[in-house]
Amino acid sequence: MYIHKGINRVHAFIEEGNDKEAMMLLRDIETNVMRYDFEIMGDGFNQFADLYVSLKKRKRALEMYQKAILYYREVGNSEKVETVSHKFERVLL
Repeated sequence: MYIHKGINRVHAFIEEGNDKEAMMLLRDIETNVMRYDFEIMGDGFNQFADLYVSLKKRKRALEMYQKAILYYREVGNSEKVETVSHKFERVLL
């Protein structure tokens, strides 16, 4: 529950243009995440990356996609790794 609420708050901060607060909260969430929350964190980073793409913040989007891929790999979700990897490549090119 803490992870979901935190991800929603980070998303809101990013939409408001308050990246500093968003990244501080995100670091806090990451330090408290447990292995069973990795899928949720991957979904969150994927969501943040999509938001950054829509805001035309390419560098930040690439960082978020990379983190999403790492979390998905940890839980062995190869389908989501492939999907996010394609998104990453589109932003990269």
